[in-house]
Amino acid sequence: MSEVLACQVEILDGSTVSIDINKRARAEYLFGEVFRHLGLEETDYFGLQFEDHKHVNHWLDPLKPIRKQMKRGPYNFVFRVKLYPVDPAYLFDDATKYFLSLQVKEDLLHQKLVCSEATRAKLFSYLVQGEYGDYDAAEHGGTYLDELSYLDEFPPEFKQKILDQHKTNRGLLPAECDKKFLELACRLERYGMDVHRVTGATHTEVVLFGCQTKALCKDLWKSCVEHHSFFRSVNVAPAKRPSSNSLFRRGSTFRYSGRTQYRLLRDGTLGGKKKTKFERISSRTRITRKTI
Repeated sequence: MSEVLACQVEILDGSTVSIDINKRARAEYLFGEVFRHLGLEETDYFGLQFEDHKHVNHWLDPLKPIRKQMKRGPYNFVFRVKLYPVDPAYLFDDATKYFLSLQVKEDLLHQKLVCSEATRAKLFSYLVQGEYGDYDAAEHGGTYLDELSYLDEFPPEFKQKILDQHKTNRGLLPAECDKKFLELACRLERYGMDVHRVTGATHTEVVLFGCQTKALCKDLWKSCVEHHSFFRSVNVAPAKRPSSNSLFRRGSTFRYSGRTQYRLLRDGTLGGKKKTKFERISSRTRITRKTI
C-alpha cells in the first residue's frame, strides 16, 4: 500500500496544483505547500475545502491527518477564502488582495452577493481593467469582453455597461484595481457570508433550529467558533488535541488554531506593506496543472 496521498488542489485562478504528502502527515503540511506555492503570507484568511461522498463540503482541519477526515480518495481540494476581512484596508499583502478578489468574483458569479446591476458592472470593470489595462478602442474594439468566459452568461447590454465603466478606470494598475474592487464589494449585502442549511420549528415564544445531519451541525459549530475567535479575540491559545483514551472528555474539543485578525493587523503594521512575488493568471490563458 502506498505511503503517499496524491492531492489535487484547485486554486481560485483556475489552475490545479498536484502535491504528494505522507498519508500519516497532518493536513497543515498540505496547507504549507499551497501557501508557499502561491506566495501567501496572510494565510489565515484562507482554507481548503473537500467534498464528502454525500456531496457536502467541509473545511479541512490543519491539525488532523487528512486520512482522519477523508476515509478514501480521490484527495481533491478547493482553495478558497474562509474568513473574509471586514475592510480591505486591513490587508497588507497584494497577493492576499488578489486571491480575495478572485473569491469575491466567484461569489458574484454565483449570486451570493446582493447588488444593483450598475454596481455589478462597476465591479466587473475593475477586473477587466486589471487584466487588459486602459481601454483602447483600436486594440480592444467592442467585442473583447467575449474573450472572458466568466461573462458568457451575461447579455450584450450588460457587457456594454462593463465596457463603459472600463473606460473610466484609466490609469489604474492591477493592484489598485484589486483594492477598489474590494472596497466596493465589502459594502455589499451578504459579503463574506457562508450559508448553512438548517431546519426550523417554531413553538410558543421559542424558535428551535436544527441541522439536517450531525456532521453539518458540527461544521456550523466550528464555523461559529472560528469566526468568533478570529474577529473578536486578541490572541488564542494554541489548540491542543486531547488524548483519545481520555475518560473525562465531554463536548467538542475543537479550537481555532490560527492568528486572529488583531494579530494579523499588528504583524502587518510592524512589517509594513508587502509586495510578495506571485503570479497573476489571465482569464484568457489556458490553465495547466502544476506539480510541487
